[in-house]
Amino acid sequence: MMKIVATINENESVNVQRFENELKVGERNIRCYDYCYAMMEQLPMSAIFEYLSNSNGPMGDYLKDLEEEGEFNKFFETILNSVSTDWYEDNSEFLRFLAVILRRTNKMNVDDPFVLDFLQAIIEQHDKLDINEQLATIMIGLLKKFLKQGPAEDSGLESKKNAIFKAILHSIQVEHREELKNVIQNVIPHVDEKWFSEMILNTQQKSDKKLHYFAGKIPPGVSYMGVNSQGVSYVYEVPKSRIRVKYHGASIDDVGHPRLLAIYKIGEDDKIISMKIVAVKEGEPINDNMQVFRYPFAHVFGGGNVCWYTYRTLTSDMLPHVANIFLSTDNSNHGRGNTFEIYKENEGKDFDDSKLEPFGLLNEVL
Repeated sequence: MMKIVATINENESVNVQRFENELKVGERNIRCYDYCYAMMEQLPMSAIFEYLSNSNGPMGDYLKDLEEEGEFNKFFETILNSVSTDWYEDNSEFLRFLAVILRRTNKMNVDDPFVLDFLQAIIEQHDKLDINEQLATIMIGLLKKFLKQGPAEDSGLESKKNAIFKAILHSIQVEHREELKNVIQNVIPHVDEKWFSEMILNTQQKSDKKLHYFAGKIPPGVSYMGVNSQGVSYVYEVPKSRIRVKYHGASIDDVGHPRLLAIYKIGEDDKIISMKIVAVKEGEPINDNMQVFRYPFAHVFGGGNVCWYTYRTLTSDMLPHVANIFLSTDNSNHGRGNTFEIYKENEGKDFDDSKLEPFGLLNEVL
């Protein structure tokens, strides 16, 4: 067994000793900064952003200093380059952090191609995100910037702005419409009338087009299908069972799992572009209005989105097997802090459905 003992000294150095089977095999002194940095590298990105977003006071002061030094744009660009678009899928910690940043970006230029690309990456994920108060506030804040800045000289940028403008309008839910109306009323007097009229007209024209809901092959073994304006969802059932799982490389046999539904969307290249997993109770036929529950283990976010990039490399002919492949992969505490305890609690017995956490209806996650 390997053990590491770290002792923080008053002079802000850290003495690190490594033991194997109680025998000391290494020792070194390092700066406290280097020790903290090394420990931070072991954290999941969600934990880092959770800390940053919850440290609003120090983070706000740091961003203010960056603005005064003229380094904010460089910092903003570094953050955006460091986070892949996959990370926008139900990561409330990152969205809180993003809100802190955007509150400091009063002079952000939405005609900047780099900023537009980033905004488009966020907006394209809006159907996978819970549009809560904070995200709605961000959307409305972005809309203010679009309205104030008017037309872009570059036609390509203007086309992107049209697309983002439309997506923002569609992403703001009914309960935020009053706030949206106030924004438009306050900003319209300062907006180029021709540009605003064309922007609204373009949005309406695209929205009024006939929606083509579905055409194409049905993947093998599908249990249910959902078709709406956001695409086609293919649902596969995983019966309630006991499964051999892995936790940090160690196998745990016969862990009870509830009945599961794996939900997929397929892209034009026949590859999976979205994967969700939810739990359901036994006995009820799959239907749009059935109650769904949160997957009780790790690597699945609150809205059901799966944190497992591999599925994006798989094609529709693999759909009957994808969920079982995911369930057999190595697990950690990502998305669920007590994963190991839950595994051990359900080892050798069927999952107790009374412990499932409800979060909506099936049609809300299709």
